[in-house]
Amino acid sequence: MNIEDVFKGEWKSTDEYLIRCPYCGDHKTHNHCFVNPVVGRFMCHFCGESGTLDRLLKDHGDGVEIERSPGTFEKKKFNEIDWSQFKLVTGIDSTMDRLALKYLNSRGVTRDMICEYDIRFSDYGRYYGRVLIPICETNLNGDVEVVSFMARSFIDKVKPKYLYPHHGETKLTTSECVFNWDWFKDSKNISKNMCSMTCIPVIVEGGFDAIAVSEVAGYGGLSILSKQMSVAQLNKLLRLADRTFYVLLDGDARKEAVKIAKTLSSYGRTVYIGDLPVSKDPASLETRDLECYLSIAEKFDFKHELDFKLMLSSKW
Repeated sequence: MNIEDVFKGEWKSTDEYLIRCPYCGDHKTHNHCFVNPVVGRFMCHFCGESGTLDRLLKDHGDGVEIERSPGTFEKKKFNEIDWSQFKLVTGIDSTMDRLALKYLNSRGVTRDMICEYDIRFSDYGRYYGRVLIPICETNLNGDVEVVSFMARSFIDKVKPKYLYPHHGETKLTTSECVFNWDWFKDSKNISKNMCSMTCIPVIVEGGFDAIAVSEVAGYGGLSILSKQMSVAQLNKLLRLADRTFYVLLDGDARKEAVKIAKTLSSYGRTVYIGDLPVSKDPASLETRDLECYLSIAEKFDFKHELDFKLMLSSKW
């Protein structure tokens, strides 16, 4: 069967098709399943499903298709923002560079961590006065690429504090990403503090929280970039085999933490839930204090759900 007869989608590039994922149904706004007939593999960036082209054809065959205009094979315009346009934070290039480094140091991010996470800054345009932390995933060719990013201002007058790419500026929206997920998914890409697949994933809100948690021995941070967990993020977390999860959201997000813990528990995952003070988040704590809060986290079950609900109802 000719590959073009099966995948009636638009080209993303000269060797990849972009289709609606037949496994998760994909998203209403745009499709996320990339098929590369050259390397013979597919991958959905929405649910994380991946495998060989033979498997995809066997599972779905002619049913794998999306609408397109007959005879058009135009490139789909993703990644319109070129990540290389942003400068790596070094603290020696300019005043903006030094201010960016000073801010990162104040958040407990060292020069080594800046290089490890490829943290950059912008001195012009929409992201002026912000440090940018990339969210990366491995593509079908085995290369790690930036699929989205988060931007945080390091100058007081730059508002709002956090800014995310517009739809279409990057391959994925932030609600479709889990920061550090790619490291957990592929043991070949585990960073220095995630040296074993026995490393326990800790679900947190922000990117800096994930970086802080990853400095604690035996743990690795997974940022959902919000208090709420989306369906796409849940799909990706469930792809991390039968792991034990810790949930350590900011102290003012206990209700959302309970909801996330309950959802993961309903899929048979073992979940521990931490309880930070209302004014605290993981990135604001010293490593030893963060380790302490993780060590006293309690296993989430029905009793804990009731206790948390009673606590919340009595407070509000």
